[in-house]
Amino acid sequence: SGHIDDAEKYQFVSSGVLETTTESADDWSTVLAVGPLALAAGDSVAFDVALVAGENLEDLKANAQAARAPTSVAEEASGPPPAAVRAGLEPNFPNPFNPQTTIGYSLTRPGHVSLDIFSADGRLVRRLVDSVQAAGRHLVTWDGRDDAGRGVSTGVYFCRLAAEDLVRTRKMTLLK
Repeated sequence: SGHIDDAEKYQFVSSGVLETTTESADDWSTVLAVGPLALAAGDSVAFDVALVAGENLEDLKANAQAARAPTSVAEEASGPPPAAVRAGLEPNFPNPFNPQTTIGYSLTRPGHVSLDIFSADGRLVRRLVDSVQAAGRHLVTWDGRDDAGRGVSTGVYFCRLAAEDLVRTRKMTLLK
């Protein structure tokens, strides 16, 4: 009891809104799915989700209406179109991470790219990218291993992107 198997999970994410009951008043889960979506490589989509509650129906309606109101996040997302790509290094995700993390970066024009991982003491741990790449957004996964294939220890690492006339560095944390 309390275990949700894979078939039930699939039903929850593919069948719209489902109501269930439980014997315990404090044993609840929420599953959210969006889609189906058809995205080309490098495309992205943004959506908002609101979990709304209230003391009564009036409260619930007011909170739902407030959740629909524009926010600074929604206004920010409606900024420049995706074609206006800026060169840069995105925060890795997840962060902290274990066992791996994804690093995203964008280029405004084709060129040589190096993407390196350094330890907190400045030692080169891993060279993830060292090649000419096309303009656009790129994603690279780091598996927490050094250039020799050994797992690195828990700690703070720095990811450095050198591309175009740009050098950017971001901090990452590996937790084991």
